[in-house]
Amino acid sequence: MLDASEAVSHVFLDDRFDNADDKLAVSAVAEALPFDAKSIGVVLLPHVLEFSEDPHQVLREVNRILVPEGHLVLLGFNPMSLWGLRNLVAGGGEYPWSGRYYRLSRVKDWLQLLGFEMNVGAMAYYRPPASSEKLNKRFMFLDDVGDRWWPLMAAVYILIARKREIGVTPITPSWKKKKQLAPGLAEPVTKNSET
Repeated sequence: MLDASEAVSHVFLDDRFDNADDKLAVSAVAEALPFDAKSIGVVLLPHVLEFSEDPHQVLREVNRILVPEGHLVLLGFNPMSLWGLRNLVAGGGEYPWSGRYYRLSRVKDWLQLLGFEMNVGAMAYYRPPASSEKLNKRFMFLDDVGDRWWPLMAAVYILIARKREIGVTPITPSWKKKKQLAPGLAEPVTKNSET
């Protein structure tokens, strides 16, 4: 649906330059985004916070570049899942076990501090981490019953948040206010007599 719109442009951010498939790729790090303030409508962060050295800075940068009422789509690994347990046991190593997983409630708190409003949230993928395709298929039934049996034990959480920016009305200082002639009288109106 988004691909059909000519108004939508897609920019892929990567810390290594790769301009494959004729898509616009920008080489940068998520902690210092090379975009103007309030210039981006939607930001997608798939598992970026887990592998960032400063996840707070990533969220501050996203807040800076998003337009008011812009959306953030965030995917994260759930530390309260079998995947989180595997991450705890693995203690580093290769991807995805080298990341630091953050609780959903913690990420929501960070976003609320920045003025985001949570729109939609979902949990996904209840299967245990398995490298075998056979085991993966055997545990597929967990995806069907996971939301009902243990809704907070999914491997991945998905959040869609909207950037809220409250309008500010400037208050004129009392020393800058115009002085009135007399209370209750209107300002004199002059008529331009030029013809």
